[in-house]
Amino acid sequence: MRIISFLSAFLLPVVAYATSYDSRYLQYSDVSTDDIAAVAISVLTAEGVLEGNPDGTFRPLRLLNRAEFVKIAIPLYTGPLRVRLTNDTCFADVPKDAWYRSTVCTAKALGIVQGNSVEGVPSSQWLFEPDRPVQYEEALKILTEVFGYRAPDVIDGEWYDPYLSVATELSIGLDLRPGTRLRRDQMAMLAARYLAFDKGELNKLFAAELGDISLSSSSSSAVSSAHSYIDLPKTGLTVTTTSSSISSVAHTYDSDSNVSLDTNLLLLGHISPVMASMKVLSESEPLALNAITITLVNAIDSIGSFLVYDDSAALVGRAFLDSGSTYRLSVKTKNIEIQQREDMTFYIRAQLLEHDEGGESGQIAKVQSMGIEGDGGWSNRSYNTSTTDTFSAFQTSRSRIINVSRNGSERGFLVSGSQTPIGSFIFKGETADSQAGLRVTDITFTIGAIGSVTVANATFGADGTSERHSCTVGSSTIVCSSLDGAFGSLEDHERIITLYADVAVPVDAQTAALQISINQSGDIGSVGSVTWTDGDTVFAWVPLDSPLARGTYYEQ
Repeated sequence: MRIISFLSAFLLPVVAYATSYDSRYLQYSDVSTDDIAAVAISVLTAEGVLEGNPDGTFRPLRLLNRAEFVKIAIPLYTGPLRVRLTNDTCFADVPKDAWYRSTVCTAKALGIVQGNSVEGVPSSQWLFEPDRPVQYEEALKILTEVFGYRAPDVIDGEWYDPYLSVATELSIGLDLRPGTRLRRDQMAMLAARYLAFDKGELNKLFAAELGDISLSSSSSSAVSSAHSYIDLPKTGLTVTTTSSSISSVAHTYDSDSNVSLDTNLLLLGHISPVMASMKVLSESEPLALNAITITLVNAIDSIGSFLVYDDSAALVGRAFLDSGSTYRLSVKTKNIEIQQREDMTFYIRAQLLEHDEGGESGQIAKVQSMGIEGDGGWSNRSYNTSTTDTFSAFQTSRSRIINVSRNGSERGFLVSGSQTPIGSFIFKGETADSQAGLRVTDITFTIGAIGSVTVANATFGADGTSERHSCTVGSSTIVCSSLDGAFGSLEDHERIITLYADVAVPVDAQTAALQISINQSGDIGSVGSVTWTDGDTVFAWVPLDSPLARGTYYEQ
């Protein structure tokens, strides 16, 4: 059997140069400097461990499979690299031509992975399962082995308990349960913590995540005595601290939680407006908060997590799906205490998954309740209560109409004529992904006439085409329906549409005027004046205020 030496560049050990704990290497279009994992993603990008997708995105909410995680973890390996690989595959389910074959087989040769054990099956026949999403406890084991940390021997309990113990002892774990499937942003935060601890710079990473740039960029690895990082969260899901000298990262919420109709459409891949709020008041004693829960009326696939803010606009953390339609944020390690008879309000926004991450158009999202779990500060009594408020409904989409406005002058001169322009409007929209559609299919115009002015034979035109689409004229409306792409497409995100008609103005009219309007926005439960589609779902309402737009006011 021919033996080959394998020692590629990606196996070089982590070099001991100073790491910059900030977001200067954040180069992805879908990760902003305000994102909770921004610093971690930037650090690992600078290390050459992470890279984005060909379209310039990072897709932080996408799940990570086992092969992808090993490819990220192995470059962080700090041990000796004397590894020899054969031409044979190391696992039966790792093909010889797989892009991850070398990395996975190297990890096995180093003793970092052994495959998934099956009772009664020889270890040589265990499978790696490269396409299965990596679980939190598996990631802990791999990173513990990569950095050479000694895990306590297992006596009783689960196989992963020693690795959970290491992460807890070193304050580098996330507040996730075993069995949780890791997303790319969670992976980055976890790997960055192991790396920073190994460099003796964990405090710098935490400081950067808290927004303290001066300390995170300091050449000293010692924590200044002017700052208290004792209670820094182990979850990686918060940017707040009890130290008044540290300002939190500037995440903000809508101060007015009475969300209007222009925000009830949720664009996939984006963060929603405020969907619900909860005011907590403890009459009897101070309350040490343990968890915040959000329960939806129905479970939907499009929400990856909820961002929870307090009433000072600080991001408390992210609530992830716990079971059924309930999302849970553990805040026990954050030392949030609600003083007796002093209320505290929490607001939530949803982080929507992108379409290619599992987000679906047309889903209805409505919060049924928000709840808290906590312990009494004096009695140690357990509290578990939830709201009974009624919250607004929201609908998911891959695109949306963001504005409808008049095109042209506010006032014009009214004359009789054939196929006269009687109203022109600009439609603007946006799409969440490059494959999403956006097309207006039906519009109902309202006729406002004074002095017995009449319109007939209405037609619909749009920029980019010389064709006309026939419309139906009623006593007070003009309905233009079944518009195809030539007339209704908003592929360029902006379109000018014009309504034409035969106009008759009585010669003896003392006062005559005509104005065409697009009035009703509608809502999730009622039909408006505009119907449109994102390519997957037909929407009979638009996320704007009524009236949508009033056309030119034509008068004699």
